[in-house]
Amino acid sequence: MRAGMSEVGLVVPMPKANVLGCGRDRAFRLPQFFTIADGVRTAFCDAGRGTPVVLIHGLAGNLTNWLHVAPRLAGRHRVLALDLAACGESERPRRPLTVRLYAAQVRALLEVLGLERAAVVGHSLGAMVAAQLALEFPARVSRLVLINPAGFQRMPLLLRAAGHAFLRESLLNALLPPLWRKVLDKVFCEPNEHTRGFVRNVESTYRREDIHALSAVIAALRRDFLECDFLAALHRVAVPTLLLWGQKDLLTPAGALRDAARRLPHFAVREIPRCGHMPIIERPELTAELIREHLAA
Repeated sequence: MRAGMSEVGLVVPMPKANVLGCGRDRAFRLPQFFTIADGVRTAFCDAGRGTPVVLIHGLAGNLTNWLHVAPRLAGRHRVLALDLAACGESERPRRPLTVRLYAAQVRALLEVLGLERAAVVGHSLGAMVAAQLALEFPARVSRLVLINPAGFQRMPLLLRAAGHAFLRESLLNALLPPLWRKVLDKVFCEPNEHTRGFVRNVESTYRREDIHALSAVIAALRRDFLECDFLAALHRVAVPTLLLWGQKDLLTPAGALRDAARRLPHFAVREIPRCGHMPIIERPELTAELIREHLAA
């Protein structure tokens, strides 16, 4: 069922006020819509023709983080990207936010659009969601791409305890506003026009209350971030999978991902040199090329 061609009220075009909402990159030109997926009013984009591929953003992100990747895939694929619940323009559900809830949201979006299967590409938190989707709803996933994935290493007990103590909404509300710019500096390895555009967009669209909303999302996902270890389950993923990361990632260290790759010999592995945590922004041309190669293999 094509976005914009479905039953009245099922899929509706996104108003301009939402397209230009907090954190959304104004240069993102693919058509955006709203629908209800798993009970959540969900923002998504839908463009291109061919075999479907779903793009899932990371923590503090939204679908426009795929600004430079999505159009490069839309020439050969039907490209879908969504705002996860409580992110971007998607509403926050009354249920607790979890990686499992996000996987159910993605599955429901495929159902709304009448798609039985799709390739799924996830970045960071989105890679955790993609992996959860492949484990919980394997019939829905044709191929998998995990980019700088979170949740691929077991954190030491002391670090987990500290995380549970400090990743709380009240503390994050106090810490994030003065520190978010320093955190952003750790995301990229080599500044370029894409990374500078990303930083300008964040600086120009985020208000203090928006950062507080991010605090609530981080706090809600605290347990999944600190306790999840997908390595113990990924041997059960049967679909062709590409594990991809930036060599200079300071947030998800490359050493941990190399160790994960050694334990997952059935995964294809690519490492991008001179690149940090967000290859989809810092090295989008190569990232899109590697995704296309994997989808076409």
